Amino acid sequence: MILELERIINTGACVATADSGKKVFVSGGLPGEKVRVEVFKDRSKFANARVLEVLEKSPRRVRDSGDVESNASFSCCDFAYENELKLVLVKDAFALNRIEYSAVFADNAKVETNGVSEHYRNKYRFYFDQEEYGFAFIEPLSSVRVPQQDFILPDERIIEVAQDTLAELERRAVPPKMLDHLNVRIDNAGNYVLKITPTSLATAKVKKTLAEMSSAPNAVLVDVINAREFQYGVDSFWQVNQPMFGRALEYIQPHFKGNVLDLYSGVGAIGLSCFDEACSSLTLVDIDKKNAQYAQNNLENCLKLFKTANIKHLSTNSSRALEYIEAADLVVLDPPRAGIETKVVAKLLEQVPKTICYLSCNPATFARDVKLLLASGHYSVSESHIFNFFPLTAHIECLAILEARG
Repeated sequence: MILELERIINTGACVATADSGKKVFVSGGLPGEKVRVEVFKDRSKFANARVLEVLEKSPRRVRDSGDVESNASFSCCDFAYENELKLVLVKDAFALNRIEYSAVFADNAKVETNGVSEHYRNKYRFYFDQEEYGFAFIEPLSSVRVPQQDFILPDERIIEVAQDTLAELERRAVPPKMLDHLNVRIDNAGNYVLKITPTSLATAKVKKTLAEMSSAPNAVLVDVINAREFQYGVDSFWQVNQPMFGRALEYIQPHFKGNVLDLYSGVGAIGLSCFDEACSSLTLVDIDKKNAQYAQNNLENCLKLFKTANIKHLSTNSSRALEYIEAADLVVLDPPRAGIETKVVAKLLEQVPKTICYLSCNPATFARDVKLLLASGHYSVSESHIFNFFPLTAHIECLAILEARG
């Protein structure tokens, strides 16, 4: 099938229209290209396809489809064009949620980057080939594993650890079909932790071998942000692009005053790194048990700098910590992709804390939630930013600072 690609969507695929009128979502292409595709999922109203051959290339294409371990369209184009496309996706998310883009972002807003688009991730998941000793990536919207030898997203030290681990698995003759994926995480000093996950076919002996090769469940990595030491583990939440996260913190920190509530706090990276003498108190809230002990350790490290500070951590769901919104001057929100729970939004609108800092990895739920906060008439946006935390992927980070009116 030959298609002309129209526009890009939030999955990183491009939309095309088949002769039948059916919409086809194509991975590995760029807007304006003519491509030959293979349909791998055909449904009554739409289909998913992958690029087999580019017949008419975009002038912004710099790589062939499949050269990067993600088949998102952003992996094919130059970095400047990627940022232009991501800005379009943010605008599309606002249009979908029927909120004026200009209510949050300036018309001339740009996607902020540090210019680094390769080898930036401090954590990476390598899927195993399962047919032979090697790695693969899983195609978007499918379970197909495509053999992959070259990786340009993870830190190069992570790639070295992964290759050494693969060689050891082969030396131990662990059957490839029993290997699902390998997680490797590295701190700024070069220390690493890893975890090998087996498939359902793995025998007890293989599971034991993989456990022996993996880091201990309580293994700790350490990084320093704003002169504060932070501990985290292979599975706990920690930003994968530290330089870009640091830029976001520069915009958030000046608002840390009075009583601060950090919802969805993870291991405390935002709250504890931004806390200073202008804060009367800080409450961290996060439900994930993998984050809890690290958050407590990081809290105690922060208390070494601020010995009389009123800082505490609650291991609970944000929607069950609503009473803490009542005393908050600043509420920090960094939720998962699903966005803010309805109960949390309702409580914010009931209590109207002076300032809300909302950092989001999903423009669609970000637009939905900010729309509710603005529609109440209680808030206006004083500052906003769009970041490319995740180059060569479809993900985008947005930040809004909302101030209570009056």
